[in-house]
Amino acid sequence: MVETNFKHTEIGLIPHDWEVKTLDEYAYIFNGDRSDRYPKDSEISRIGIPFVNAGHIVNGRLDFSNMDYISIEKYNSMSGVKFMVNDLLVCLRGSLGKNAKIDFEGGTVASSLCVIRPYAINPNYLSSIFNSSFFDGFIKEENNGSSQPNLSAQSLLGFKCPFPPTLAEQERIAGALSSIDTLIGALNEQIEKKRHIKQGTMQQLLTGKKRLAGFTGEWKEVRLGELGYVIRGVGFKPEQVSVIYKKGYICLLRSNNVDRACINYDNVIFVDSVCVNDNQIMRREDILLCAANGSRNLVGKAGRKIDDKLNTFGAFMCVFRCEDIKSAPYVSFLLQSSSYLKQLDEILAGSAINNLNAKQFGNMSFSIPPTIAEQSAIAAVLSGMDTEIAALEQKRDKYIAIKSGMMQDLLTGKIRLV
Repeated sequence: MVETNFKHTEIGLIPHDWEVKTLDEYAYIFNGDRSDRYPKDSEISRIGIPFVNAGHIVNGRLDFSNMDYISIEKYNSMSGVKFMVNDLLVCLRGSLGKNAKIDFEGGTVASSLCVIRPYAINPNYLSSIFNSSFFDGFIKEENNGSSQPNLSAQSLLGFKCPFPPTLAEQERIAGALSSIDTLIGALNEQIEKKRHIKQGTMQQLLTGKKRLAGFTGEWKEVRLGELGYVIRGVGFKPEQVSVIYKKGYICLLRSNNVDRACINYDNVIFVDSVCVNDNQIMRREDILLCAANGSRNLVGKAGRKIDDKLNTFGAFMCVFRCEDIKSAPYVSFLLQSSSYLKQLDEILAGSAINNLNAKQFGNMSFSIPPTIAEQSAIAAVLSGMDTEIAALEQKRDKYIAIKSGMMQDLLTGKIRLV
């Protein structure tokens, strides 16, 4: 580390030998495909060339567990940019500024994303800048007072950042941050490994291929409709919702509040309680389900409610309420199984719209253990695996917080590396 003097700039204090530069001085920017050759739902599949949208960017990387793919023929016909190694993908709508650095070649992006291609900056330093408070501040300034937050390629060209004088110093900064990224990456690998093991265990336990000790008896084939019933979500007018809590309003959950079979309360909205029927108030052990969505891959995702918070759910959602709440944990795991995903694909393949109705859902069939006790025992094993994964995620998130502090020091030149 070295001592340094600082100077005042439009983005704050930076070392006297650093500069403030705009994006157009060190990178190119390309929009996602907007042409008439944009893929239709029928051209999206689970194999082929990656077609990336905002939902595929998770924790600064691409999430291939939920990736959309297009054929090589479709890929070659599209006029949008084809991304390359070291490109940065940035969300222009929805989760503004969410981004991922690319480490492979061969894919393209939806119109909700743009591609930034560095030419006079260290790619890893650029990635760090786009995950810093500088970029967060830029997004807030660009969307101050906007009712529909968004970014554009044109506006991004004016993004200003601190610029160390040499690529060598950029590389040192990026290298220090990369070290903790390696720890975070190793934890992410462990998490993914645990998830794969869980999937294999589910395949064994939820099909009866492997029985837990002490349980006997023939499994039976049942429809979901025999285990519970579906409740449709709340309809409302635009003037009956609010992004902040108001007296007489209730928290309303949407598809973004279901993630990896869990319910979260991030970015919730609130609806006037006069719109809500008593049975639309969620109960502990209810299973929240995305019934309709513009993205086909989101239809059918489900999360079990394990708290007593007061909330309801939107019109494009539904709740599955088990007749016996002791069955809910087991049913929740059924809705993560390969059998469920296969039946879901078959339903959606025959539909012109991305919709799963109550009858279709209720007619899905599964083979289940003959007793609630065995169902609960299976659910307990799988829940234990979820607990292990959650502990690793918590440890990873701690390192992410440490990295955030390091970025604040290194990207402002408060700490210089030699």
